[in-house]
Amino acid sequence: MKAKKRVITSGGGGAKPKRSPTVRKVKPAWVGPMPGAARPAARPAAPGARVEPVGALRAPDVLDDLAAGRATAVAPAAEAAVDISVDLGRGLVLENPILVASGTFGYGVEYGEVVDVERLGAICCKGTTLRPRAGNPPPRVTETPAGMLNSIGLQNPGVDAVIEKYAAIWASWRVPVIVNVAGESIDDYVGVVRKLEGVPGVAGVELNISCPNVGKGGLQFAIDRDAAAAVTRAVRAGLRRVEAVSFVNPKRVPQMADAEEVMAALLADDETRALGASYIGLVLNARGLDRAVETRVDEVNAVAVATDTFARRNQGMDAAALLDEV
Repeated sequence: MKAKKRVITSGGGGAKPKRSPTVRKVKPAWVGPMPGAARPAARPAAPGARVEPVGALRAPDVLDDLAAGRATAVAPAAEAAVDISVDLGRGLVLENPILVASGTFGYGVEYGEVVDVERLGAICCKGTTLRPRAGNPPPRVTETPAGMLNSIGLQNPGVDAVIEKYAAIWASWRVPVIVNVAGESIDDYVGVVRKLEGVPGVAGVELNISCPNVGKGGLQFAIDRDAAAAVTRAVRAGLRRVEAVSFVNPKRVPQMADAEEVMAALLADDETRALGASYIGLVLNARGLDRAVETRVDEVNAVAVATDTFARRNQGMDAAALLDEV
């Protein structure tokens, strides 16, 4: 039988033995004289001397050269500012190309106390219709492994209420606000645009042609070439830039399988082209970008996915890799 070990804990008796600290000499990483040490003043450089930028870690011989006047320390040149502004034409210039997608940011005021909206290039507000819409009955939102599905149904108070409640606030912001216009007929689109025309705070409009066309049994404008071409004739009301199709995987979104045909019909519309209409294709990845370029779209809108989970489930890569690819 093994003897049990005795464990003795220190009580109140006996002084603890003193411990001598271990002193280790650490070789400094600093090259040359230590900070605070006296150093001869550098003189102007002689002809043929090297020029060493200020702030770099220097070898001892370079320090000697500086002290002896064989080199002169100069401040690095200031970095040139990068201009990332985007000119959309007709006087609308964005400070940067970052926009929040319609429906994800409300009317902008909802996030004013959470983020600095002035840092954005522009805000695309919720879809706005000619008359108020109550939207779809609940449930409207459900979670999925890749994020969420929603079917809000374009709930909004109507264009008149939007102008009355939000236009003055938008006018006080530096960031431009682009109103997303939705409708169920050509007249709806034109009617909303005419009400928005000239309103202070409204920098522009975008057409939401993913809406159902009640005149054709609910078929979406964006997947019907004739209906899409008809919507864009609203350019006569002042519209110039239209995001018309999405170049997405046709197996996953069969409704957009004929994006090339729809875009071709729009680009062939001589009436709107003569008025300066610009048609945009939305892309999610490099393959979509290739399709858009082959179709000869006027502009491309690239989606920036916010979460890695959503990006991996939909595109097979994380958000950072998706941005690099596009």
